[in-house]
Amino acid sequence: MAEILRRGLDTFAEFGHAATTMTELAWRLDVSHTFINDRDGSKGNFWRAVVDFALLDAAHTALDRLLAECRDDLSGRSCDVPTG
Repeated sequence: MAEILRRGLDTFAEFGHAATTMTELAWRLDVSHTFINDRDGSKGNFWRAVVDFALLDAAHTALDRLLAECRDDLSGRSCDVPTG
């Protein structure tokens, strides 16, 4: 499912929400034209799922980077965590 959401993100990024058609999404996602409606109910709901996925992915990436920096603390280096 992550691959479908990534492809959806790429498609919306290329065309914008308003100009992205269900036909274009189906072609780019390599799914049937009814897949998005069956899964999410509408293009708008699919767009929200794509945005949620992208935000969660970005948060995980940022957290992974922070944790990697903090692991250096185990080797004697301090972990500087931003405080706002």
